[in-house]
Amino acid sequence: MRCALAGLLATLALCSPPTRAADAPAPAEPPPTYTTEVKGTVPDLIGRWFVVAQLSTPQGGQPVAAVASFWEVTAPEGKPALTVRFVSPPAAISDAIRAANTEHRPWEPSLEELRGVRDGWNTLRPEARGVASVETTITGKDAFTDPIKADDAMRDARFVVQTTTNFTPGNQRPIKDVLLYGAKEQETYGWRGAYASATIAAAPFPIPIAFAGTFHMYRLESVAPRGLLARVLSVFSGCGRKSSS
Repeated sequence: MRCALAGLLATLALCSPPTRAADAPAPAEPPPTYTTEVKGTVPDLIGRWFVVAQLSTPQGGQPVAAVASFWEVTAPEGKPALTVRFVSPPAAISDAIRAANTEHRPWEPSLEELRGVRDGWNTLRPEARGVASVETTITGKDAFTDPIKADDAMRDARFVVQTTTNFTPGNQRPIKDVLLYGAKEQETYGWRGAYASATIAAAPFPIPIAFAGTFHMYRLESVAPRGLLARVLSVFSGCGRKSSS
């Protein structure tokens, strides 16, 4: 049934919640620690990914929000290692997502916006979100657990990526986020599938907040550069224009 995995998410997220200390000014936060576990057979995921999730309530219906994430998958010891980059999207994308969320409509990046993310990857501005650690599990279909097999949204996936983000106490941050991405269809620029999440709020006691929806993960290396003609024309895009003054 559809709620089976939502129950699993809440259980995972509520396990051993850390004790909350009183909010207090803190020094610059250290970088998060990352771990990745791979179970079963998974496809090649090496590269940089722009991930867009379309959130709705667990009951479905109108979209609640679009959320963008940035992943980098490497293989330092021959096994995938996923790093979530906590950065701000380019300004144009942030504005487009904000407008879509205000109007409660889905949002997907254009090809030109994907190129912008790819080309500006190393200049994306870091965000201080109080993340202590991120634990990732990538599970191939041949290693699905019983809860995944029982869930209507995830059982047909070819692989599932689960990220658990643990936050440091303070500043009204949540305790943790548990996100599930069930990749079902491979497309030109990556994968598309089902999404589920549970955020555990801290006060006055741990409260799970669940969302469902869909996602699309774009492998930025698969996005072709603009053609030569388009690049040449862009150089002269302002030529020949007269001032209106």
